[in-house]
Amino acid sequence: MERTVHVIKFGNSIIEFHLKKTNRKTLGIQVQPDGTVFVNAPKSAPFQKISALIAKRGPWILKSQGTFASYPPPLPAPRYVSGEGFRYLGRQYRLKIIKGKPDQTKLKGQFLTVWVNDPTQKQHIKNLVDNWLLVKAETIFKSLLRECLDIAATIGISSEPHLRIRKMIRRWGSCSSSGMITLNPYLMAAPKYCIEYVIIHELCHLIEMNHSKRFYKLLNLLLPDWNNRKERLNSTVELRLDY
Repeated sequence: MERTVHVIKFGNSIIEFHLKKTNRKTLGIQVQPDGTVFVNAPKSAPFQKISALIAKRGPWILKSQGTFASYPPPLPAPRYVSGEGFRYLGRQYRLKIIKGKPDQTKLKGQFLTVWVNDPTQKQHIKNLVDNWLLVKAETIFKSLLRECLDIAATIGISSEPHLRIRKMIRRWGSCSSSGMITLNPYLMAAPKYCIEYVIIHELCHLIEMNHSKRFYKLLNLLLPDWNNRKERLNSTVELRLDY
């Protein structure tokens, strides 16, 4: 079923939200980094009840939108030229393009160096950088997931979930109802403790799919400083328009 767009008045503000009816039993509300509000509701829920619940969460919705609005705007698409900034695990590097064979990408000193036969082929350079990042992400994400599972064992999560790495436009991570955790490779721009926050966040969804009080109780139990890590992630790691 497709989402429908609705609005409700909350004080002097208007809250626009995208509604989708599903087989779920409870209402779920998400505020995306661009300020868009997504609502998933039970098929049987009347619109009046949905509106009332959204109004009840109005202060949180408006606060979340305001917080996201204060973050740095998305960066323009990378040009893949020498000297361009490149963030990796919380540190700033510079891209260095060198004409040479064979094609390869390495992190050397303060540079992410790419050797390529034709430095004018920007798409090929992008592919080389993306492939390098995916390889690094697979190794680091799996390692951090195992470490986070040791923490999550205290709430009964013992088996390692299936991990998928995929670029996403609006999310750093997600957890499916089948238990698959997906992480955005551009998380590799963030410090490791920020990546740990995203992983712990998604592990909590294995028990509680909604952002309910129970969910945040679990998150606070596993990672008491999660909000500081979240603020650090969203305020220092910019979205890229080439997602």
